[in-house]
Amino acid sequence: MCAEEDEMKLLILVLINLVLLSSCKESTTGPSLNVNLLTNPTFEQNGTPSFHGWTVVDTVGVELSADIPSNGSGRSIIVHPSWLPTWPIGIAYQVIPASAGTHFYRISVFGKRSGVSGGIAVRLNRPDNNPAQGWFPGIAIVDTVWTFYSQINTITASAGDSLFFAVRTGACELCFGSTFLNTFSFEKLN
Repeated sequence: MCAEEDEMKLLILVLINLVLLSSCKESTTGPSLNVNLLTNPTFEQNGTPSFHGWTVVDTVGVELSADIPSNGSGRSIIVHPSWLPTWPIGIAYQVIPASAGTHFYRISVFGKRSGVSGGIAVRLNRPDNNPAQGWFPGIAIVDTVWTFYSQINTITASAGDSLFFAVRTGACELCFGSTFLNTFSFEKLN
């Protein structure tokens, strides 16, 4: 009877697992395809440092570096603060078509800084290039060692809207320092 009891227990465990697995549903708030919406998020093209896909506003205040975090990739962009703010557009940016409706977007990046801090931010634009909303809460790089930063924003867009993804610098009268940013990710989660 022990062999029959063991077989019965195994059969019951298999049935319980099948019931549990069949009741699982795919999450609608998690990453759907984990597709990065940014072109050239690692500032490297064919193994060469590159700003391809990015509009760089002021080439004096930005450079590319091989200094990357252990989990990073490609090159890092280094932004230097200036006495004139790069507001409202940032020092480097990309414009991405927005999906109509309300969606969750995750922005993430590795970053470190010394001195005045920079970071990244996202803004929703209408077809006439006017901001539909102010900047969504962005990521300010505050740590002095490589740190992974991530944030989720809820964005409601209409047909024809775009998302403005910007790398921003700090600004002050007597500025010093650098912000290193590596391996950008901008994903639509639903």
